[in-house]
Formats: sequence, structure tokens, C-alpha cells
Amino acid sequence: MIRNRCLHYFTFAKKHFAVWVTLGLCLLIGEGILDEPCRLAAATDEPEEFHGPPPHPGYPDPFEIGYILFDTFSPNKQFGIIYPNRLLEESPDFIVDLKHSRILAVLETGEPYFEGKNHGDLAAHWAPNSSAAVIENSGKWEPIGLLLVELKDGKVILQTDLLDSLNKIFSPAIAKAQHSRVEDSAVGELDITGVKWKTGKSLQVEIKCEGSTNPKGFEEESSWYGELTAVWDVAQRKLVRHQLARVSFHAAGRKEQ
Repeated sequence: MIRNRCLHYFTFAKKHFAVWVTLGLCLLIGEGILDEPCRLAAATDEPEEFHGPPPHPGYPDPFEIGYILFDTFSPNKQFGIIYPNRLLEESPDFIVDLKHSRILAVLETGEPYFEGKNHGDLAAHWAPNSSAAVIENSGKWEPIGLLLVELKDGKVILQTDLLDSLNKIFSPAIAKAQHSRVEDSAVGELDITGVKWKTGKSLQVEIKCEGSTNPKGFEEESSWYGELTAVWDVAQRKLVRHQLARVSFHAAGRKEQ
């Protein structure tokens, strides 16, 4: 699990002030998102505005001139994810409270997403009650981050990296097929194909993904492929079910098994 940490806004603003004042860029601003929350759900082509906390006197609002809020809204329209534009590509992504214009937390991913990132994408899969979300930060061969974000009373209480749990299922299966050590066995490509929330006695999220060891199809390398369905229980904070299907293995120089 990843330890949640809060960001002190004024320290962040001072650190990046030189960048903000040279941008000269603003988000496309329509009607205020706080006055018309219904517009958030309809956002498909245009980024929305997000005003951060009251800035320090003499400092601009960095989240109006350098950050984008786009199609990551919770079902209750209160929460969302903002990410930087191209000129702030090394800046973090934030989980924000749209209703109260507050920054809740830095999105704890290894490499933040920014607008137009090559081979990248950012998706938010929210639970129906807006109490949790799986944030998918996509990369070329596998997600850079697959974070379960939990919220309570309008605050982020926990961020958990689900990728590690998924890889721990793939690695033993690959090792068994390749006759290799588990610690030396891993997928070369991991595609998330589905994220589905389940409500009932406890809140659970089902993740479907495909893993392979030889995504480029080199003939001189062995190839393992499998489709994984895994269910994470939010209250228990662990995987409670998983199943590998359509598993295939093709050793270099041998027929597929």
C-alpha cells in the first residue's frame, strides 16, 4: 500500500511560480463548474475549469493556467482528477474536491500523466457511491499506475497500488511454464481490459486484464499469455478472488502448449 501524503499548497505555488507566470495559457472556461454541476457529466470534448484554493497574495491561481480537468468526475460530481498541460509535464496529478475547490491529495503514481503524453492516458473508474475510484495511468506496455483511491468524509484516506497484486498472480504462472524462478518471471505487456464495481455486502472492484511475456512476438523468445480476472474487496483491502483463463505457452523452437 502506498502511504497517502498531503501537499502544502503555498509551498507548491512558490516552487512553481516562475513556470506559471511564463505560461500565458488558460483553460477553456465556460460556465462555472460549481454553479452548474450537470455540465461536468456532459464534458466530452472540452476541458473544464478548476480554481484552486485562494492563492498567496501576488501569486496566480496555478490550477487555472496550467491544469486540466477532463472527464474524470465522480458520479456525485464532487470529485475529479486534474493533470498538467504539456508545459508543466513534470508536475503531479491531483485528486480534487470540485464542490469546495480543494486539493485533496497528490495522485501517488510513479510517473504523473500530462496532457498529450506519448503512449499515455488517464482514466478514472468511480464506484457508484463515489467513495472510491480506480485511477488508471496508462503506459506503452503496461499501466504506469493502477491506483485504488479511497475517500471518506470528503478526504482521501488511502491509495493502494493494485498493479503489484496483479503481477503477483501472473509471475508464478509464468515461472511454472518457463521453469524459471518467480522473481525472474514477469509479464512484458499488461493491458487492463475492464474495471467493474460490485456493490452488495461489501464494495468490490473486478479487474480484467491480459498479460503476455513477448508482446513483440520475437521467434527466438518463449511466449506466455493469459487473461486474468481479479476481485479486490475494499473493506478487506486485498484480492479475494482471481482466475487465469485462456493461458497459452509457446517455448522458443517448440509448438504452442
